[in-house]
Amino acid sequence: EKINLFESKVELNFRSSSAKNIYSQFADSVVLIGNYETEMVGAGFLVNKVGLIITNWHVTNKTDKVGVWIKPKKGSMSIKTLLTEIDPYTGTVLAEDVETDLALVKVHGLPKNMKVVPFAFSRDVSIGDRVYAIGHPVGYPWTFTEGIINQIREDMEWTYEDKSKHKATVIQTQTPISPGNSGGPLF
Repeated sequence: EKINLFESKVELNFRSSSAKNIYSQFADSVVLIGNYETEMVGAGFLVNKVGLIITNWHVTNKTDKVGVWIKPKKGSMSIKTLLTEIDPYTGTVLAEDVETDLALVKVHGLPKNMKVVPFAFSRDVSIGDRVYAIGHPVGYPWTFTEGIINQIREDMEWTYEDKSKHKATVIQTQTPISPGNSGGPLF
């Protein structure tokens, strides 16, 4: 079945948006993903209203099902509380691209009011642009961080501890990113 990942035709100008507007519009579009096989926790974000979420391959690696938690309505809570007190949605890993470290997860029954995060194009990104990340660094869910674009690295190659090799065009940023941010969006 063909699915249009680029369903959002909305032209958003994040350059003129305030940080608090970006967070208030899109924090609910970011999910926490738990891999039961590897006990890896990462982030993902809604890219299509049918429940498609993009994350990193290293978050979904070695499994075909993941737990997916949406942002709770009641304030902030620890990852431990979230994982033990709130039942997750089940996500099915539909596709993985090991080389670019990306994965596509399908989740049924997500709230209808979750917004799709629109894609941007790398040609619209410049060194020095202010950027924001939403994720779950070191056990602190739905954390918002700010930084700038340091460089755009075409065909960058890297290797993880498990010896998996990867290659993609990447955006280098000094935005604070820690384990738990993997797979989350950069605005």
